[in-house]
Amino acid sequence: MNALKISGLVAALLLVGLFLIPAVSQPAAAATDYYIVARVVNVSGQPMQDVEVTISNVTGTITYSLKTDSQGTAMQQVPSGTYNITARFDGYYANRSYSSVNVDTGNFYANFTMIELQGNLTGFVSNGFISIPGATVTLENSSIAYTTHTSQPLGEYSFSGIPGGRYNVTVSDTGYLSNETTVRIVAGVQSWLNFTLQPLLGQIIGIVNSTTSAGRIIQLADANVTLSGPGVFMHTVTNSHGIYQFMSLKAGTYTVKVGKNGYSPGQATVVVQLSRIVYLNFTLVSLSHSYLLPLSGFIGKLDLNHSLMFVALALSIVIVSGSVTLLNKSYNWRERQDGKGSRQEERQSKENR
Repeated sequence: MNALKISGLVAALLLVGLFLIPAVSQPAAAATDYYIVARVVNVSGQPMQDVEVTISNVTGTITYSLKTDSQGTAMQQVPSGTYNITARFDGYYANRSYSSVNVDTGNFYANFTMIELQGNLTGFVSNGFISIPGATVTLENSSIAYTTHTSQPLGEYSFSGIPGGRYNVTVSDTGYLSNETTVRIVAGVQSWLNFTLQPLLGQIIGIVNSTTSAGRIIQLADANVTLSGPGVFMHTVTNSHGIYQFMSLKAGTYTVKVGKNGYSPGQATVVVQLSRIVYLNFTLVSLSHSYLLPLSGFIGKLDLNHSLMFVALALSIVIVSGSVTLLNKSYNWRERQDGKGSRQEERQSKENR
């Protein structure tokens, strides 16, 4: 009986040993209780939700992609190791990123500030023919507004550092109808938008040209331009590009005269309507060009002055030659008359004998 008890006890001990020995020999699991905690705010310090936070180890074998919650927080439990941490949100850029961060002794806290990308808007304002400097340009939406003025002489305007979004753009200037449109500013992108303004009253605009002796068209600066019409007389001069302009004209018929020293004058009559622009160009002929003569280029490619010099010289030669010829003829005639008189005297003398 005692032998049976002893045998049963030994068997029980052996059975328990089979379960205990493997458990004791198994190594302990590696600790993974470290966290990377990201905190994301905007430039005002307000938490930003749905910012994408990327955590990846330096070997590229582990990558986590998280989104921040309403408190601007995202956290991830990671194995001990070395990690890179970045934050991204459309229309924004992060103030920093984290590279080769060691997470092996405790949690790591990454703080990001997201800065909004800003766009630029640039353009030109004209009346369809020449630029309009000094025009007022307003860019606004429900929360912000910007105002600037077009520059000299190109009529250019520019807005920089504009948050992305939709804006109303209005352009106005004295004597013109305002022009308004909508533009979408894209963060980080240079946008362009040009405007053409229509006049409230009528306008006359044009260029005064001329042609060189080689046939090249040039613009005449400082040409005098006068305008006369119903109860109005105006005077202006062309700019460096040969452009002139008369603004704020009532409807009616006007006469435009153009003049410049050394050039033939020009004149034209036009009809002006309200809110319309009349484009009227002139081409003045240089008085020093040889093609002014009926027989253009009658002495090679010389201009008028040099051609007249040669004509005068030729006429002088002809006159001198003619004078010499007449003198010779007169001398010969006198000699013949003298010879006739001598022969008559000889005959008379013989008869008297």
